[in-house]
Amino acid sequence: MPDMVTVEVPVKVKNVTVNSIKDVDAKYKTSVPKQIKPQLEKGLAKIKVQIPKGKTLGSYAVDVSVAIKRTDKGVYVKVDTVPTENNKILATTASGDATVQLDKGADPDDGDVSGAAQAAAKGAIESAITVFKTKAKE
Repeated sequence: MPDMVTVEVPVKVKNVTVNSIKDVDAKYKTSVPKQIKPQLEKGLAKIKVQIPKGKTLGSYAVDVSVAIKRTDKGVYVKVDTVPTENNKILATTASGDATVQLDKGADPDDGDVSGAAQAAAKGAIESAITVFKTKAKE
């Protein structure tokens, strides 16, 4: 195994868009991206990866798409990230999802959607970091 060195690299968060919204208020199409983008930027600001000595990394980035829907269990949010290096896709998707439980027939409020979105974003951040760490070692 080659000598490895640990480096800290920033990951740029490109676009955060809601590509699917179902049975919830349309206002979340604009509010959720504004809410989770700072969380994604903070979580991916500086990640530590191990690389073979002498390897140079390209620029890391993620494109983010969000799906929000009302299910029979509550409000469900899925955050998909597409990790890239120099605009080359490293993995088709690294995602996180979460459901905030609601009573049947209850409309989700801002707190419900926000809670699910933040939990899903946290999972997506961890998943994207795993992809970057794995690819960096190659």
